[in-house]
Amino acid sequence: MRQGNRGKPSIRAAHLAPIEGHTYGLHMAGFLVERYWPGVTAADVDAVCRRLTQLGGADATFVASTLIPADEVVFFEFRAVNDAAVLELARLADLRCDRLVSAERNAR
Repeated sequence: MRQGNRGKPSIRAAHLAPIEGHTYGLHMAGFLVERYWPGVTAADVDAVCRRLTQLGGADATFVASTLIPADEVVFFEFRAVNDAAVLELARLADLRCDRLVSAERNAR
């Protein structure tokens, strides 16, 4: 017969949500990099995404990209301690940033 949690408090996803925005005690915010990229292909974007993922760290983490081929633009989403950390990660990954703004994702 299963004993349950034996009176210990249970951890639910709602309790974990506030932790998600912090890394090593530093608050993480959302950022969006816009790159105007004439002639861009999905393979180009995949290559940059791989580099961003490999080079990300405690100060800046790559989250996702959105390619809009008709407009020749790509959006790259990050979680980072500040915009300087995003710019440094982008520099290391050889990603030109035409525009960098703070952004919030609504997953609902």
